[in-house]
Order: sequence, then structure tokens, then C-alpha cells
Amino acid sequence: MHLIFTDRTYEKTGGGENLIYEIVKAAHNSLNIMSIIIGSKKSFVVKRLTEDGIPFRFYDQDQLTFDNVSTAPDDLMINFHNYDGLHKLRGFCGKTILWGILAPQIIEWNRFGIEKKLTGKKIVGNFFTKKLLFSMKHKNALISMDGATSDAIDDFVGEPLNLPIISIPVDVNDIRLPKKTGTMSSNLLQVSYIGRSDDLWKIKPVKKIIQDLSRVKNKKFILNVYTDCADPYVKELQNLCGANISVKYHTGLYGPQIRTHINMHSDLHFSMGTAALEGALSGVATILIDPCVYDLPLEYKYNWLFQTTRNSLGRFIGKDEIQFSGMDMAEVIETCFDEKRQYAIATSCSKYVMENHSALAVAEKLIACPTRAGIKDVFDFTPATWRGVVKIKNMF
Repeated sequence: MHLIFTDRTYEKTGGGENLIYEIVKAAHNSLNIMSIIIGSKKSFVVKRLTEDGIPFRFYDQDQLTFDNVSTAPDDLMINFHNYDGLHKLRGFCGKTILWGILAPQIIEWNRFGIEKKLTGKKIVGNFFTKKLLFSMKHKNALISMDGATSDAIDDFVGEPLNLPIISIPVDVNDIRLPKKTGTMSSNLLQVSYIGRSDDLWKIKPVKKIIQDLSRVKNKKFILNVYTDCADPYVKELQNLCGANISVKYHTGLYGPQIRTHINMHSDLHFSMGTAALEGALSGVATILIDPCVYDLPLEYKYNWLFQTTRNSLGRFIGKDEIQFSGMDMAEVIETCFDEKRQYAIATSCSKYVMENHSALAVAEKLIACPTRAGIKDVFDFTPATWRGVVKIKNMF
């Protein structure tokens, strides 16, 4: 058996890339299962697996043909989104699943750009995507990473699908213990955030964090931002920091390095998705903050990571939302200046991750997934993969 991951071309670190890395590592080290990566040699996944000496098979996506990927009936292909080269996997004879790790990638499976450009809508594209999702659900081949993603898919199709949840995996064997004494002085708190720079919805939450910290009286803050490039953050946050906040940027850190650095330089962590789990595994009290493509609303509230339900690690905030439950920033900061409460929160956050996001447990759930779908079932409702459409695209 092989686990097969497609379209791995992203060269920067990110939640999806770390997810695949952890599954490939756990599947090989604990289950003796080899994985196949289809993508680019320059991708972060390929780079990190190679650096760490974890065996895998690689196929260059640009040079792929219909019949040069050797597969077996018990192989499992895991697709997170549609992509232009998917039709080249027509000869795949194993099983397949769609795993929703980012709702837009699933509900916008059929992009139908021409239709949207001409009409402003995707009536035909959405029709085929809904047909696909109902079909894959019927064949036990559609799963979600958390409750928020499941809810977004339900809203799109117009009814509850009750999707099984397989949560984001992390290496729970590599943890940093919570500190019984923080790094703060009597009025200084170190804060951390992880987020890549090429998605605005990763940057907007930092803007909200700074705005709220600036309103906390008689306290000073150092905000450590871990990212791949500081420039987009600097541009978005310019002229925003008050006299009580300084921002430091750290690039190129991931895996054990970033957990150690956060453990040494943070008393309070904010992030979403895998980045939130990293904070908890670094031994730091962690707030789960939501993504947003707009400025987060003034009424936004904060919640600790362990308070989440259905393994949800953030949901996209609507532009006009005003109703939120949780704490304001002053309450969060007050907790962190109480060392006993801060230690208890950090311990609860790391315990939540260990109980709900073990990479080995996730790999075992994927392997046990009772899917009855093959790649043809995906192609049936993905017009871009149809032979006639592919021929027309190749002509142009």
C-alpha cells in the first residue's frame, strides 16, 4: 500500500505542507508504509522529507503521463483540491478520498473561470461540485479536518452531510514542557504568532492583535512574528504599533527549531490551524485566532485553543459579523500575568493537542477510511478532466 499526495508544488512552509510531512513520516516510521509525492522537487514537502532522510517516491508533476505512476488497488490517493494536471492520473487504479483542509478548495473544486467572468456566477461549476460532493459522501470518500470546514461544506451543498472528521496531524512526541515561570517581567509580556506572508487572511489577525494590545494599559509587549517574509506584514502593519509594542520578525524556522524558539521567547501564542498547534507544543498558552480577509471587527473575542470544539482550528470571519463569545484582550493578558493560571492554560493547550492531533493516529484513520471511490468517480463530476475538454485545452 502507498499513500499518494498530489500537486505538491508550494515552495514555502505552510499548514498543508506540514500536514503531509507528518503523515508521510508517521506512516513510514510506525506503519512501514511508503508514500508517493506528485509535484515539484522544489516543494517544501520534498525538501523537508529529503533533509530528514524520510524515504518516499517522487514523480515530477510537469513530466507526468497517464501511465508512468505505478499504483496498486490498495493504494490511497489523498486530494485536497483540484488542479490542472489531475487528468494525467486517469490510469490510477487505487482508492481515493477528498480531504477538506481548507473549505474554499473543496467548495470551489470546479472553478469555471470563463462562466464566472461572463456571468459573475458559477452556476454550472457549482452544480458539478455539489454532484461531486454528494457522490463522494455516498462512497465514504469525503472527509473534513474539523467542524468549521464541515459547516462550510454543509452551507454550500444546502444540507448537513455529517462528514467524518480527521484532524490536522502534528508530531506529539516532540513537545516543550510549559514553563512554571514565564519570560515576562513585572510589566513586559512576550507574544508570538506564526503565519506565512502570501495570504492576507494570515496577516489581518496580527493587525487585530496589535490594535488590542495597544489598548492594554501599563503593560509592554514584544510581538514575535514567525513567517517566510516580513515585507507584507510590515506593509500591512505600518504606523500601527503604539509605544507599548515592538515587533520582531523571524524567518526560516520550522519543526523543532521553531518550537524551541517560541518556548524561549513567548508567554502567549496566537495562531490558527497547524500554527496554533505549534504554539501549544512549544509549551505556551495559546489563543486560537480566526482568519479573515478583512480587518477583524472591533467586537471580536478570543478563546484558548483547548476550548475549541470538533477539532476546529479557525473559521473565516464574515465582513459584517458582530456577535462573538470569549474574552477581550485585557482578560487574556490578565491571565498571562498570573503565573499559576498561565501554566495551567499552557498545560491544557498541550494536552488538547496530544489527545486530538497525533500524526500516527491521523495516519491510521486515513488508512482505515472505508472509501469506495476511485479516480473515475472524481472525474465524473470534474469537467476539466474529461478527455474532450483536455484536448480542447491542449489545442490552446
